[in-house]
Parts: sequence; C-alpha cells; structure tokens
Amino acid sequence: MELLKKITSSKKFWYAVGTIFLLFFSDKIGISDQAVNNVVLIAIALLISQGLADRCTNKSECKK
Repeated sequence: MELLKKITSSKKFWYAVGTIFLLFFSDKIGISDQAVNNVVLIAIALLISQGLADRCTNKSECKK
C-alpha cells in the first residue's frame, strides 16, 4: 500500500497518465492530431526534466 501511495504522489506518474488519456480519447474530445502531437512532446519533455530533477535531489553532487 505504501508503494502505491508513493507512485500516485509522483508528478511523473500523473504526467504519463494524462498523456495516455489524451492519446486514447483525443478523437472523442475533439482535439486535432497536431495538438495531440504537441502535447505529447511537451509531456515527454516534462517527464525527462522531472526525472532529472528527482535524480539531482537525491544526490548531493548535483549542482544547482
């Protein structure tokens, strides 16, 4: 249960869930393919940058 709580409190988890939701339901919502592509690229950038930020907060050797 503690693991589930830790996962669902992660920003990366919610970025990924939102992106997957958008990919599956974009046609029903009425979002164009180009807009979905833009949002997916932004979400990938957010996932990567949040992963780097999380990695650097756990190590004292990262420069701020």
